[in-house]
Amino acid sequence: MKDIPERLKNEIKRLAQRRYFLEKSCQNTGEMLPVSLVFRKTIAGDRYKWMLKHKKKGYGPFAYLTWYDGKNMRSKYVRKESLSKIQPLVERYRQYCKKMKEVRLFNKRITKLIDEIAELKFRKVEEVYAKTRRNEK
Repeated sequence: MKDIPERLKNEIKRLAQRRYFLEKSCQNTGEMLPVSLVFRKTIAGDRYKWMLKHKKKGYGPFAYLTWYDGKNMRSKYVRKESLSKIQPLVERYRQYCKKMKEVRLFNKRITKLIDEIAELKFRKVEEVYAKTRRNEK
């Protein structure tokens, strides 16, 4: 029974190390924008109504920053001149979110292993190592 908790402890240690390095890399991500960048073929809002009224064509795609402010989804138009500055910031945020998703996954796996260790402590030895003999009748 001693080797099973030791195996679980080693697994927890390995997962905790990976989680730690991911958290550190998330801290070192740097400046980022907590938004997503959406490209649309047509422009949105009052400008679109004006274009329809005057039968003008838009030169898309048009970029919008979208975010959730707690109640509603908000969006803001991004000019093509500033798009090259904003794209790396949005991409860093996307990578940050992926890493934090992995961190949460590691946390779940670690708590699952800890629960398994706690469950092993309250089991009987016969339940863990249930062996049957070949010649048993």
